[in-house]
Amino acid sequence: MTETLGRAGSAARDSVNGAAKNPLAGVAHSEAADRLKAEVQDYLAAQATRLLTGLGHKLGDTTNKLNDIAEGNSPGFAKLALDGGRKLAEGRARCGARSNSGHRGPRTM
Repeated sequence: MTETLGRAGSAARDSVNGAAKNPLAGVAHSEAADRLKAEVQDYLAAQATRLLTGLGHKLGDTTNKLNDIAEGNSPGFAKLALDGGRKLAEGRARCGARSNSGHRGPRTM
């Protein structure tokens, strides 16, 4: 067991000494690297803010459209309902009226 610990300790010392021999090891802990890390974090934060702002605007637009439909202010929805009502008034079945009024179900390939 002591042999295993001795080998692990010498391996750890070798890796530390190897890092000191590596010329790029000092660059990773330099002021320039720290500034680059800070700039990357700021960039990613700005991109996340931009993404969430756009998502919020889209959500608001969708909410407004759904409110318009619920209040009956949507011209597309009103036309669909009017066409369906006309088909019903002509005596066609409800399912036929819906399918003939321009409503499309899920598309199949």
